[in-house]
Amino acid sequence: MCEGCFYHLYQSTQRQVQKHYREDETFSTMSFCAMLDGLAFLPVNDIEKGLLYLKDIMPDSTKRIGRKQCKISAMYSPSVWNVIETTLRDGNRTNNQCEGWNHRFSNLLTHNHSSIWTLIKKMCLEIAADETKIAQKELGTLDLPRK
Repeated sequence: MCEGCFYHLYQSTQRQVQKHYREDETFSTMSFCAMLDGLAFLPVNDIEKGLLYLKDIMPDSTKRIGRKQCKISAMYSPSVWNVIETTLRDGNRTNNQCEGWNHRFSNLLTHNHSSIWTLIKKMCLEIAADETKIAQKELGTLDLPRK
């Protein structure tokens, strides 16, 4: 199952609110933005109720004038961006492991356009580092970072 990253959902919401409502005082506190992101923590069956609540509390000045009141399909289904199940099972709501690995690996490659041989060499180093961590974990000598 594909799950989204709450951090990136939050960043995307902030960018869109700033882009469309930069001058609006209602959104300057970002509390509405936080409520939008809070939809990710509602049970999937309650998301529509949450959206209707947000629509009810929005000032008239922020509602688009002349826009037809019709339902449109979401770009991403709630199963992708909803994090309630992940939260309840104490899972990760972000993809920090992937982000961390991408950052670490990009630091291994010191040039933007490295040769294939450099890439292979660095990948071998990365595999060796991972194998070392696995061995340390099995021996109980690896200090895992705190959540």
